[in-house]
Amino acid sequence: MKNFQITDEKKSIIRNVIKTALSDSSFKARLIKNPVAAINELEPTSGINEEKREIVISDQTDTNKIFINLSLLSLEMWGGDFEDIELTEEELEMVAGGSCSVLSCNSRPQ
Repeated sequence: MKNFQITDEKKSIIRNVIKTALSDSSFKARLIKNPVAAINELEPTSGINEEKREIVISDQTDTNKIFINLSLLSLEMWGGDFEDIELTEEELEMVAGGSCSVLSCNSRPQ
């Protein structure tokens, strides 16, 4: 697996981008259409894409689907070690009740 690390500052920026996209539909549309421009609009000094990698945005908010995101970013956002991933009580409640996190959006069947 290729070495991938991300700073706490960039993790915070990514969380802000996700939070904003989930609460502002016009920002979400801009983010899907042009990720770099939308991120720079929200976080002008972020330097989020200094490596000039392609940024892929996938809208995973359809509650009729379960999304599994295979990405090194997701792993790094969770601390970088599969063995160390342990959900907090709040995160467990989110998963049980159906909610969004950095990794995916899920809903419990009614």
